Amino acid sequence: LIHDAAIQKLPLIMALDRCGLVPGDGITHQGIYDCSYLSTIPGIEIYSPETYDEMKQSFATCFEAPKLAIIRYPKGAQQQYDRSGFNLCGEFCYQDFDDTGRNQGDPEIVMVTYGRITRNVYEAVQLLKANHRIRLIKLIQVYPLNSQKILSLIGQPRLVYVLEEGIRSGGIGEKLAAAIAQHDGCKPDTIRIRAIEDPLMEQGDLAALDGYCGFLPPQIAAEIAEISKAK
Repeated sequence: LIHDAAIQKLPLIMALDRCGLVPGDGITHQGIYDCSYLSTIPGIEIYSPETYDEMKQSFATCFEAPKLAIIRYPKGAQQQYDRSGFNLCGEFCYQDFDDTGRNQGDPEIVMVTYGRITRNVYEAVQLLKANHRIRLIKLIQVYPLNSQKILSLIGQPRLVYVLEEGIRSGGIGEKLAAAIAQHDGCKPDTIRIRAIEDPLMEQGDLAALDGYCGFLPPQIAAEIAEISKAK
């Protein structure tokens, strides 16, 4: 990628299979490193579509102009849940949730994620929305981040919670946290990154792997509730 595409500025679109946690294929098949190492390549764009329609649109975007691009996707099929409330904003989409019954206002919690794990985050939001105003942002192009648009949407909540189905070190969560730190108009009280801390994952089914990483909806909701309680 560096020698044959980036240095020579040659167009290349690579479809990268089995990204994120990979159930059933063995411990050597975990696709959890790609965002961290590929984002170091100059000029690269990384897309992580969650749906078949987002996959089609990602390819269409990549074919619009010559570029070096990675389109990453997990093992398995599109996850099923209600996406009808999402607002599409080009490289990302978002949805607001508020069943608190309080006066409307800015979100108290902003959750940022991408790819297959979005369903888990969405289900965690259902467990939290009775007590918290929440904004869920789903990235489609994960690198480079459209920082100005995303940070303006994040605003100044009490908590920004980033969940990433990849290793924490050098990942998208750390890049977003760095962008927030350098932006005057986006000053959350707390930033929490939930990513894979142990890159030498064991094998197992998806539920077991999610549970090991703290990615199950009840685990996500419990962590956010605990952080909010401490505020």
